[in-house]
Amino acid sequence: MKSYSKVTFFSLLIIFSSIIISCDSNTDLYKVLPDIPETDIIVNLDYSDNFCLQNTGEAKIIPSYAGKKIGYKGHGIIVIRTYENEYKAWDATSTYDFNIALTTDGALAKCPESLIEYELYTGTPHKQSSIDTESLKGISSLQEYYCRKISTNTLRISNRRH
Repeated sequence: MKSYSKVTFFSLLIIFSSIIISCDSNTDLYKVLPDIPETDIIVNLDYSDNFCLQNTGEAKIIPSYAGKKIGYKGHGIIVIRTYENEYKAWDATSTYDFNIALTTDGALAKCPESLIEYELYTGTPHKQSSIDTESLKGISSLQEYYCRKISTNTLRISNRRH
């Protein structure tokens, strides 16, 4: 190898190494919504209000925790049981307009203003029959939260990996 080739090779190696090392290793979720308040809540599945979460495909909006509204702008967090022992949690804020809270219907979340539906297994927006596909362009999936079962009847939902 010629000396300038070695210099070029090592320069590129240093640049790529610097990029890889400088990449943020933070375990935060991909942020769809700006300024999401720090969230770390416990959901007891045995409470009568949460019995619906014992059925696969059922969702519930949790509006508050320990007396404080949760989720972006206090819209709440949607929890759904996706499989036998798996759950997903999403912010109950429309990605069509961050000022709008979503409603739930089974495994769907709905934006009451735009009529866009979000499939709660994946958080992706879908069109209703009255909406053209063009209306979905630029609409992000829902903001996801980490959700894991920490005991037989308890979930931990957070926007930071634990």
